[in-house]
Amino acid sequence: MRFRLEEEGGEQICRAEFKPGPTHVGYSEMLHGGILYSLLDDVMANWSFLQGLRAHTARCEIRYRDAVPMGVGLKLEGRLLRRRGRMMEMEGKAFRDDNGALAATARARFMSAGAPRHDSSSTA
Repeated sequence: MRFRLEEEGGEQICRAEFKPGPTHVGYSEMLHGGILYSLLDDVMANWSFLQGLRAHTARCEIRYRDAVPMGVGLKLEGRLLRRRGRMMEMEGKAFRDDNGALAATARARFMSAGAPRHDSSSTA
């Protein structure tokens, strides 16, 4: 997957696309829920990575909203909701690319792992 930051309405959103293959199948030819969880965790984590920050998942909760049949791609979004000290509260969303339906949402807390990974010229 290729993650990218896009500005929208004054906020930075991490976006990516994913198309499940045969190794991602769960029951009845649907995307396995654990794969969907991992995708949302990744898009939220990459928000901080692309900002030049090192952070790790401290807690994550997912809500599954719509099954994703095999072969249907996903559009993923991750964004920062708020930051307090080293703790970042993030939100992730996965949308089906065939009909735009919200497949799952996640809320997570990420703990900053210290100094930014870029040199001192970074604005992160």
